[in-house]
Amino acid sequence: MVGEGAGKHAAELYATLEPYHDLKRKMLAALRVGDRRWTLKLRTGTEIMLPDGNIEMALESLTKLEQDRNVLARDFAAIDLRLLDRVTVRMREAAAMPLDDTAPADVPTAATGAAPKGKT
Repeated sequence: MVGEGAGKHAAELYATLEPYHDLKRKMLAALRVGDRRWTLKLRTGTEIMLPDGNIEMALESLTKLEQDRNVLARDFAAIDLRLLDRVTVRMREAAAMPLDDTAPADVPTAATGAAPKGKT
C-alpha cells in the first residue's frame, strides 16, 4: 500500500476487502490517490479505480461483473468504478505493428527515413 495517506487508511481498506478473497489473491498493490480514494493494481496489470466513498457498493458491482462476464480475466488496462451509475473499462493499447515486424509497403520506416516512392 503506497501513496499519500496510505498508512493511515490501510487498515480500513484491508477490512473492506476481507470478504473479497478472490480479488485479494489477484492484487499486487493498493495505491492511495490524493489521500481520498484507492486504486487496486492486479497482478495482471489491470487497475481497479475505487470511488471516494461507497467502496463496498463498488466492490459488489465488480463481484457481479466478475460472475456474469469474467472481467478480471479480460485484457483490460483499467476498470473504473468511481461512478455509481456506470462502470467504465479501458482496453490495453493494441500493438502498432504486426507481430512479424514487417511494415506495410506504403508506410515510411525509420530505416528509410522517407515515404515510399510515389508518395509525398
